[in-house]
Amino acid sequence: MLTVDDLIAFCDLRLEEVQAIAEHEHMPVSMAAVFGQSLLHTEHGTERIRDMLMGAMRLAVVAGT
Repeated sequence: MLTVDDLIAFCDLRLEEVQAIAEHEHMPVSMAAVFGQSLLHTEHGTERIRDMLMGAMRLAVVAGT
């Protein structure tokens, strides 16, 4: 059985990026790793991931963390 760590190791994203996708899309981290990997292979996937990361950064700034 694959673990979350295995899924993250097989995708081309870092743990923090996968976590940002999971939070943005309201899905488990394991599903976000697979979703993020699939986004990397679409025409505008990297831009979508960038937007998710920017959104997470904005929320952190507003929250003061």
